[in-house]
Amino acid sequence: MEQVRLDLAQKFFNGGSSQDIASEWIVFLLSCLQEIPSQPIRAPEFRFDGSREAAEHNATILAMHGYNLNSAIRSQHGTPLDPGSEFKPVSILDWLCTPHPLWRILRGYLSQGVSYPMLPLSEQDRCNSLRHALARGNHSSIDHHTDIVHQAVQDDVLRGYILPLQRAAIESLQEAEVAPIGVVEQTTINEHGQIIPKFRSIHDQSFPPAFGPSINDRVLLDLLPPCKYGHTLHRIIHAIIALRLRDPQARILISKIDLDKAYRRLHSAPSLSARSCFIFDDFANVYLRLSFGNSGHPSGFSTLSELICDYANILLNAPSWDTSILCARSVSVIPSPKLDPSPTAPHQALPLCVAPSIGPFGTVQVFLDDFISVVSDTKDNARRVAFAVPVTIEAMSCPLLPSEPIPRTGLISTKKLQAEGQPSEIQTVLGWVVNTRSLTIALPRAKYIAWCHEIDNTLNKKRIGYRNLASLVGKLNHAGSIVPFAQFFLSRLHHLKRVAEQSGAGILSPLARQDLKFWKVLLLHASRGMSLNLLSLREPDRGYKGDACPFGLGGHSLHGRAWRWKIPLHLLGRASINLLELLASVVGPWIDFLEGNLPEYSCCLCEGDNTSAMAWLASSNFDEIERPAHHEAARKIAEVMMAAKACVHPHWIPGASNDIADILSRDFDIPDDVLTHLIPLLFPDQTPRSFKIAPLPKEIDLWLTSLLQSLPEPTQSLTEHARSKVLRGLIGNFSVKKLDWDLIYFLIQSTSHTTAHSSSWHTPMQSTVSASVKENWMATFSAAVSKMPSQLFQRPSDYMAGPIPALMKMDALHSFYNVSGVPTVMSTAM
Repeated sequence: MEQVRLDLAQKFFNGGSSQDIASEWIVFLLSCLQEIPSQPIRAPEFRFDGSREAAEHNATILAMHGYNLNSAIRSQHGTPLDPGSEFKPVSILDWLCTPHPLWRILRGYLSQGVSYPMLPLSEQDRCNSLRHALARGNHSSIDHHTDIVHQAVQDDVLRGYILPLQRAAIESLQEAEVAPIGVVEQTTINEHGQIIPKFRSIHDQSFPPAFGPSINDRVLLDLLPPCKYGHTLHRIIHAIIALRLRDPQARILISKIDLDKAYRRLHSAPSLSARSCFIFDDFANVYLRLSFGNSGHPSGFSTLSELICDYANILLNAPSWDTSILCARSVSVIPSPKLDPSPTAPHQALPLCVAPSIGPFGTVQVFLDDFISVVSDTKDNARRVAFAVPVTIEAMSCPLLPSEPIPRTGLISTKKLQAEGQPSEIQTVLGWVVNTRSLTIALPRAKYIAWCHEIDNTLNKKRIGYRNLASLVGKLNHAGSIVPFAQFFLSRLHHLKRVAEQSGAGILSPLARQDLKFWKVLLLHASRGMSLNLLSLREPDRGYKGDACPFGLGGHSLHGRAWRWKIPLHLLGRASINLLELLASVVGPWIDFLEGNLPEYSCCLCEGDNTSAMAWLASSNFDEIERPAHHEAARKIAEVMMAAKACVHPHWIPGASNDIADILSRDFDIPDDVLTHLIPLLFPDQTPRSFKIAPLPKEIDLWLTSLLQSLPEPTQSLTEHARSKVLRGLIGNFSVKKLDWDLIYFLIQSTSHTTAHSSSWHTPMQSTVSASVKENWMATFSAAVSKMPSQLFQRPSDYMAGPIPALMKMDALHSFYNVSGVPTVMSTAM
């Protein structure tokens, strides 16, 4: 090992890349770790079977230790009860993992067991709650699934995950707390790739005890490592887009590796195990491994899975890795790619406004226990993507012994490996079907059929119970995560859910029924696949600015189409300024859609100086009863964008950057043709050559009028109409009818060397927008993008650097796990 270190140091001093040298060291360490065999392990004193004799035996052992679980477990060193018994000793893993920012925490988990900082609970409250929990029993959801729960508990007992005790012993166990168990229905994938139902027992440690707060209410989550898997799907989408942009013709492969019994691979610290008890079949059961139901466990388990992911990423992108030598041994992975059988060419990826950091070969992402690897199908990448995660897991974990004292399986789920491990262009990822050839993501067919059936059942009922409604709304909200703007059509159902939560059930209104029927259409679109180009952080190719005042709306587009709408006298004062600003933001893209200037997959940068309006463009869930006009306006932008198959970047800008829209929304006494010539003179760096004010399409004019007519008449008089700030500085508040326009032109032209242009706004965008105008429009957006947390779209790929292995650091990962991330500068090319 020392010779390898010296050789690598010499490579660095000879001018070698520190990144390549670091990855070569990691490859060497992984190969060494993979060769280390498991040490013999003896059987524990506790018995792990479902018999009453075993429960009595275990209670007797606990009694010998004064019912102190920590003492009883620590006395059985060298058995599967040792924390980290399924992994290589931490002293060995130190060689590999010491530079990683999560290793200090994971090392403690593997040495002492998983525990979390918690608020204290008085001994009196604990004892009183324990007696109450023993009398109450479990959730009713297990009543119809007793056989499933019994099988799950017995399986966990036989594997040493649960310690069975006599029921009476639990009252003597130090620090013991009991929470109920229940059953939830999920889905999984069998070895044939078919989605099948799965029932999982959960330990409900959020259930409020009779005295004091629950376990989950006492866990201090803010002191735990933050979970990073919430944006995993977005990072995968951006990785696929980035790889397609890197090589437009290359096939892109996805491999998926699942951990088997994932949470159960980590031991709970004895103090946490004592607080993780439940009663079933008149036995007291103590979770010795992580259970499903503790709010700290996602963070606790992620310290392991995230670390594995990062080292798998290093291995995947290591130039020195020879996949014919260092490959998976304990599992059978098919390294040859499975391709999309359709003859279609790879779909074009559209430019991003961020620059995801993707390694030279690809990336590995993780969502709790699901490892998803994405690579281009070039060179030996199919083998790399198939082996990177299994090799890393094998290097860190203990190989199975010929005879284990307690039955144990490998960490990788072999059943799912057969269905999803083979690198493929079409892969089920986090419940979605991703096709990298067509750049689409789709709702699986089985879910589409089941959810439409659930909608039909709901439509056939006069009243719908809260639980059923909450379940349905949750499914639709989930589907809305891949259908842009779909969640704008959940507001009525959210309102009904709130009503049902109070009364136990709700009655579908005719409009809510219409929404449910429309959701069947949305689910159909989701099942057919949505373009990844609409779900990524795109570089805008359309730009709009809008503004409003109590007397009118106005706006213009980056390619020159300008408009304004003076509010009719009888409708003044009906709408709040926030609503008017929202309407102004809706109009710009709508005009282009009606006039044929919003191509498919357009990315619209919608800018305005009202923070509320910009936020509502991004996410809206207005209560139709309280704010019907806001509700209708938000739906209108959703309808337009969905019909155009376009996406939106809402972005707030300061008022000083929105002067043109301010003029258009206020100075109605100045004729259109006059303003068309004035504005390019006043703002040459903001105005495209084709700038021209034209009337609103009749459809939009009628819609705005109708919307304001639906609002109540004002109860207060309006303030005096004020001219825009820019023109007020030039001509004051006088009506232009009293002024000499030749003088105004002279005053403006004397401060500007730019001449106005009068070409039609129908001219193609790229020929009418100068580089300076585009740069001016994009300036504040680019600045905002540069401050965007990079974890939204990437994992770092430049993990390690250093002249010699002893000095290697993981600065990029420290940034990823501890702060928002390294800003990434956007390209403004269109």
